[in-house]
Amino acid sequence: LPYSFTVIYNLLFENRVVASLFNIKVYAGNSIEHALYGHSLAHTLSWFDYKQRYLNGHGVGSCYIAELYHDFGYIGVFVGNVIYGMILKSINKMPFSKPYTCAVLFSMLHALLLAPRGEYDMFINEAFGIKVMMIFFFILFWDKKVKVKTQSV
Repeated sequence: LPYSFTVIYNLLFENRVVASLFNIKVYAGNSIEHALYGHSLAHTLSWFDYKQRYLNGHGVGSCYIAELYHDFGYIGVFVGNVIYGMILKSINKMPFSKPYTCAVLFSMLHALLLAPRGEYDMFINEAFGIKVMMIFFFILFWDKKVKVKTQSV
């Protein structure tokens, strides 16, 4: 599995429901298993660089460019940055009249700004992770409930 898709893999397969249903081993924390069998370039690099210090909690982190280059070479770096550029352009031309689209794009922005020290696909987790989706649906439900109450008054 390419390191560039770690977050997508974690969202789809290493969540509690899917992992327990299909008996998928989930690695977490600074452990040798996570470094060698997990899907995080940051943990793998930290293990090879620090060894015992990694097990004590130290790490080197990751970088989306390093992930793209490791997985796909210069073409991957180019395509990945084009995708980032398209997302940033859509945020720049954000339709403020559409609050839900605006909310999704704004949630992606945080991960995009942190991408030089994070995973390439983190913006997907920021926009479509389970916690974000739960908050999104709660707000949507609350909005509908408030509209119904104000219309009946």
